[in-house]
Amino acid sequence: MRKNKSGLSNVVKEKISKEARRKAAVKYGFKQSGDVNWITKDGYFIHVMDFLWDIELRVKPLYTDDLLWRIVFNKGIRPMSLRANGSFVTHDKCLKIYQHPLRLDKDDSVFTEENAISLWDDVFRTVVADVEVFLNDNPEADDFQIERTRRGDQLAILMYLCHHGKYHEVIRFIEEARAEGNDGCTVFQMPDGTAKNVYDFILDFCERKTEGAKNLLDVH
Repeated sequence: MRKNKSGLSNVVKEKISKEARRKAAVKYGFKQSGDVNWITKDGYFIHVMDFLWDIELRVKPLYTDDLLWRIVFNKGIRPMSLRANGSFVTHDKCLKIYQHPLRLDKDDSVFTEENAISLWDDVFRTVVADVEVFLNDNPEADDFQIERTRRGDQLAILMYLCHHGKYHEVIRFIEEARAEGNDGCTVFQMPDGTAKNVYDFILDFCERKTEGAKNLLDVH
């Protein structure tokens, strides 16, 4: 078991910090799953990620993962914490990065239960204040967009467009992405033996939506 110079093992320090984080977080309405504390508010999934060396506050609209899972799996995403630590979810936006109150290189004296809870309480008090600022600036989750700054951001963007019924823009987006060599990454083996990637599912969804709208117009 690895120990730092002061004597307590890093495993013990992590355990103390994790339990203190849970106790502090629940006071502010956050639930905990592993390294993640999360809450839903005003149509957003808001979560705090504990990376041991720093802490990140991240947000995304709730609908993005729900819509993605309905398109691909024909069901909603469960449990809620998967939105933060699942392998098949949309990207989120990092709002703030905080200094970790209980870095593993700190002295043993910091890692008392009372002090650890107090330090995490300070973190969550700041998080709640920052969340309120964000919600005041972005009151409508439906209108909030994730900027395309990372390769994986395209799924969040595509879900935004689908959510707003901009299916032709989605089709054009995917066609351009494929022309650039981005072919949808995750591949699923279908029961008939064929393979479909995420873009294929999204295109099928958009085609059904546009065809349905066309048929409705034809009727009238």
